[in-house]
Amino acid sequence: MGSLEKGKEGLTKFTDERLIQRRVAFHDPLLKQKAKTMNSLYDTDVLKDKKKSPVTADRDMFRRLLIAKDAGRDVNIDCLLESELSEKPLSLTTSDGRLRKANKSQLIEILAHDVIQKDLLVTPDLNTCTIIDGMALVQALGKPAGLRTFGELADSFIDTVKSHGNLSDRIDVLFDWYEERSIKEGTRVIRSGGVKTVRMIISNRDVKLPDNWKSVIGLDANKANLASFLSEELRKDGCFDRKQVIVSGGFQDSGKVASNVSCDLSPLSANHEEADTRIVLHAADATRRGYERMIVCCKDTDVLLLLCVFCNYLRKEMWMKAGTKKRPKMIRIHDIRLDEDIRQGLLAFHALTGCDTTSQFAGITKKSAWKVFVTAPHLMHTLGRDKTPGPRYLLQWKHLCANYMMGHQRHQPQSSMYAAHSFANAKRTWTFCHRLRTHLCNIRKGPTTRR
Repeated sequence: MGSLEKGKEGLTKFTDERLIQRRVAFHDPLLKQKAKTMNSLYDTDVLKDKKKSPVTADRDMFRRLLIAKDAGRDVNIDCLLESELSEKPLSLTTSDGRLRKANKSQLIEILAHDVIQKDLLVTPDLNTCTIIDGMALVQALGKPAGLRTFGELADSFIDTVKSHGNLSDRIDVLFDWYEERSIKEGTRVIRSGGVKTVRMIISNRDVKLPDNWKSVIGLDANKANLASFLSEELRKDGCFDRKQVIVSGGFQDSGKVASNVSCDLSPLSANHEEADTRIVLHAADATRRGYERMIVCCKDTDVLLLLCVFCNYLRKEMWMKAGTKKRPKMIRIHDIRLDEDIRQGLLAFHALTGCDTTSQFAGITKKSAWKVFVTAPHLMHTLGRDKTPGPRYLLQWKHLCANYMMGHQRHQPQSSMYAAHSFANAKRTWTFCHRLRTHLCNIRKGPTTRR
């Protein structure tokens, strides 16, 4: 906390200013040093109704126990530090109780660093299907300048869809399905940035666009209403000439699929909450119908991982259109080469190291975790599938986690004693082994702070 250093600095300043140089009167009030205390060390300001309310981790008991130990009482620090010192484990959450957000884009750098180019290699004679994440496109467009009504916004949205699918014979536009209680609720709150939202009903094309676009698009009910409105606009006759357009996910019925061409759409009916998994479903359907090339318009890392995992079931030529309008990126999914063991454990690795619905372990980035994952990817194959891992499986996990120890030292303290060892050496983070063991032991028991 630096109290000793601040005290020494203050004493030196006091002596110099008031006794030696005498620039300040001796009896003038002293300025506060604002030194950190056990109460203020982990204070966090959280925006709530435009007012800041401090959320303080409860460390009063821990502070008293340390004072008691310094006074000579028998306090077992090793046993004390086996429990978290806050309501929620700081290895998995921030001090205000939110998920630790992972930098998912690091996986794009790892997997696709040598398969990214600016333009698509045009081959007109290939039968092509373009799949678009509708809500991601809405977020990218925002509120275009000069537009006044939602009807004009829908026209701009359709023009953008046409430009993305100008080389395609079939265009699939997919939307997220917004449930009242969603596992992604925490992530969406973080993405909203604390903006106060306003409910808006889009009943027709003449409804005026709001002045503050973020206050509308930040509410799930508004996004569901907008997705339904855009889906109906895409279905109108004459919007797309000589192209098949398929829309799903945006209707009030999650399983409803619509097209401007009469065909069997039953294989595409699904109740998926995320458009990410719908993309894989539509890509598999396009492959089954004989399309030779797929273009996926989406910048989400999750979609890239899903396409890499299920590439064996999809068309051999698969492109992912990412980046921005000024700096486009075309990722050649079909050129990403992964070992079969890595491919099978990729999704489990992504979920364990932090995604939209799980927290990142404090201090463990995707890049650092990847270096250990590639040494034993087979351990991820059954993660989340087996109800009770066997002794041999847990032993293998123990050896894997040893590689995450701080500094990759040869000799490490026992995991039950590591918190005390870390505290004694002024380490700020828990080891991945300790946190992973806590996480795996409590997956079925619910959240707890006791190992």
